[in-house]
Amino acid sequence: MSNAPEQRDVTFVSRDSRILLMSCIRFVDDIVMGDACFVCSAAPRENTFNDEHIIPRWRLRRFGLFDRHMTLLIGEFIRSKTLREGAS
Repeated sequence: MSNAPEQRDVTFVSRDSRILLMSCIRFVDDIVMGDACFVCSAAPRENTFNDEHIIPRWRLRRFGLFDRHMTLLIGEFIRSKTLREGAS
């Protein structure tokens, strides 16, 4: 048995069901371990996703970055046009 105190979800949600402040527990469960969008916290089964880029396509085009390589924080190289996010 663990002596660690049980943590509870203390996410704050608005009257219209928007998340105002997400608890660490919910962030880990829904986003890190789950498949929810890190921007809006919606899961693909809850919303229609538009497959938008992390860096908006208009910005990539405007600054000629679509075919450039970027270095991720983990040290991997990736082409900027492949950075996508499933947010609706």
